[in-house]
Amino acid sequence: MLPDKSQLMDDVNILYGENGAGKTTLLSLVFHLLSPADNAGHRSRIAEIPFAHLEVTLKDGTTISAKKDLQLLIGPVEFKITGIHPKPVTWRFTPGASGVGAIKAEDLPSNIDLERLPNEMRQQVSKALEQRRFFEELRKLEITVFMLTSDRILLGDSVRDTPRPDPRGDGARARARLSDIVQEHRIAAVSDALNTASAWVRSKFLERTYGPNESSTNLYLDIAKKIAKSTYRTKTGLNATQQTKTIASLEQNIADIQRRTKEFQRFGLGLLAVSPELLPTVQGAQGNRLQLISTILEPHLASIKVRYDGLQPLYNLVNTFVTAINKFFRDKRVEYSV
Repeated sequence: MLPDKSQLMDDVNILYGENGAGKTTLLSLVFHLLSPADNAGHRSRIAEIPFAHLEVTLKDGTTISAKKDLQLLIGPVEFKITGIHPKPVTWRFTPGASGVGAIKAEDLPSNIDLERLPNEMRQQVSKALEQRRFFEELRKLEITVFMLTSDRILLGDSVRDTPRPDPRGDGARARARLSDIVQEHRIAAVSDALNTASAWVRSKFLERTYGPNESSTNLYLDIAKKIAKSTYRTKTGLNATQQTKTIASLEQNIADIQRRTKEFQRFGLGLLAVSPELLPTVQGAQGNRLQLISTILEPHLASIKVRYDGLQPLYNLVNTFVTAINKFFRDKRVEYSV
């Protein structure tokens, strides 16, 4: 229960947001960043959580930060402490780098001359010294940080090695375990359902996209261009009114196909069927040449329309799902591609 306005809360901060907004993730990052233990997996956990840059500023102006590659957001992390010394204390952590045979910071002597070491060892020792100095400076800040999880488990370096009895009764513990099992099965069921649905969408897409492809599209474009540049003549041709109607009809058909292509490509369902050069070619043709181009293109455009009509129910299904599920999120979105 929050205190009323007459009571001060200068030492309390409330992080508020909807489910899925990232509140717990942010608190976990701060917890792992400030925890000074070097053997509790804090830095590995930070490497696993996707983010670009995290910085915590203490009351004395000291800052502790973690920065990742903008293209990866997971993996190696550059940790930095500024404010204690004129020059920042920096350590680049790479997950899994401390394997068999790796030089450990705790095994190094207090004084060591890097210049006297063999070249093949110098880099490893230098990294180990950076790690040791980082943790030494972090411990000098004398930060003690705890985190109370949603299931009332207290996390902290000072309590992790001291097993304590679960204060909850047998019934509460059983319900908590049952809740975990239900959650695990729910995640597995959702994952299986999405994979099955996605496989079905892919199979239906492949079934309904047999027909004109990129090669045939380019072929029709080449034909239209050659006719438009030819000296083709017949005894009868299109008059001005017929020519206007023919161009308008072809423009409408091409525009509709281009619009549907753009829409369908949101989910990888688009068909590369109409070249952007086709419309200017049609608009530049006249008389008998336009009539012949129209005669050739109309069946081609009609076949593309039929293919899109066949895909329309599939598009509507995916679009409904993606639109509906995104209504449950804020500041994040779900995307789908076949």
